Amino acid sequence: MFRSLGGRPTKASVVKGNSRAMAVCLLICSGCSQEDSRSGAAPSTETAASDLPQDGVPDAGEPVVLEMTGRDFRWHLRYPGPDGELHTADDVLARRHPHVPAHSKVRIELKSDDFLYTFRVDQFDKSEMAVPDMEFFVEFESSEPGRIEFYGDQFCGYAHPELSGAVVVESEREFEEWLHKARKEQ
Repeated sequence: MFRSLGGRPTKASVVKGNSRAMAVCLLICSGCSQEDSRSGAAPSTETAASDLPQDGVPDAGEPVVLEMTGRDFRWHLRYPGPDGELHTADDVLARRHPHVPAHSKVRIELKSDDFLYTFRVDQFDKSEMAVPDMEFFVEFESSEPGRIEFYGDQFCGYAHPELSGAVVVESEREFEEWLHKARKEQ
């Protein structure tokens, strides 16, 4: 595309859009039904809990990183295993309620496999969205042990209770025990 600038043709510049604005535009195309959009999918090939090492808690001072993926109108959680990397055979999988140690830096990476979702933790004044093929995150410092409510939604008009829950803030020891138990339940 060209335009005239002072009598001579000039190539027009293209301004890249805001990723959030593009995500909102996707809202128009996003659908929702009460049916499981993954029905008929191949069975999971995740590693069995008995095959996983028994540690994997972040070192002191290191942030707790976890991934929350919106899929089938609920949150699916993924914690790095002992190798400290996400999406490897030793990852720890859970659902809905993220667990974190008290007084720690936390980074929650938000993703979606199907629709647009929102994630909001009022106590930490954090709100973000999860969009297919895009990555967003929230970061905060966890507080004293307790349960901190979070609210989630999917832009379709139906209520999906599995999208809201609580961030469970635990002592370091309780977090290690929960992580060990979650690994065994896989």
